[in-house]
Amino acid sequence: MLVKSDEAYLIDHELGFEITDQSFTEMVNWQWPERYYRWHIFFDYLRRSPHALKKHYFDEFADELRLMNTPALNIYFEQLRNYGYPDRNREVIVAYFSDMRQNWAKFVNMLKGFIG
Repeated sequence: MLVKSDEAYLIDHELGFEITDQSFTEMVNWQWPERYYRWHIFFDYLRRSPHALKKHYFDEFADELRLMNTPALNIYFEQLRNYGYPDRNREVIVAYFSDMRQNWAKFVNMLKGFIG
């Protein structure tokens, strides 16, 4: 998400809105599909980084995920709908983010595992 003063722009370059009912189960079972992380714009950079730096890469992300206000996502769905994005997966996506917030430590550990 790109945030500028009181505006926010959601950029879905890692397929974040391709979440399905199985996405949370895949994370819990440590079977996250490669398509969600392998082609991330910074994946290769993160994997090549020194280990001492890697252990802190997701600190801020972990805090933001842990403190995320999922009901606040509704305004973003409204904005997306205004731009023509169908919100047929809205409930699944909000439930997924709610589960991620509750299981933030496991999710962050999984991400750290992908970059070694």
